[in-house]
Amino acid sequence: VRTKLVGPVGGTMLVEHPAFDPGREFRDVQLSGPFAHWQHTHRFLPGDEARSALEDHVEYRLPLGPLGKLFGGGMVER
Repeated sequence: VRTKLVGPVGGTMLVEHPAFDPGREFRDVQLSGPFAHWQHTHRFLPGDEARSALEDHVEYRLPLGPLGKLFGGGMVER
């Protein structure tokens, strides 16, 4: 799946969905894009009869080591 990025950097991120458990969770893993590492897990948590909750867990590593953190860390964390 190609995703167009917004913000000061822009560009495109190519991700795959290697894990899919219907009704429970799925995961996006970056194949190419701006991050040195990107993994995003979406979990669907049961609620009552009318509701559920979505929990997102993102693991990432910026490129360029300390320089990437210095120049892009604040923007990415927001």
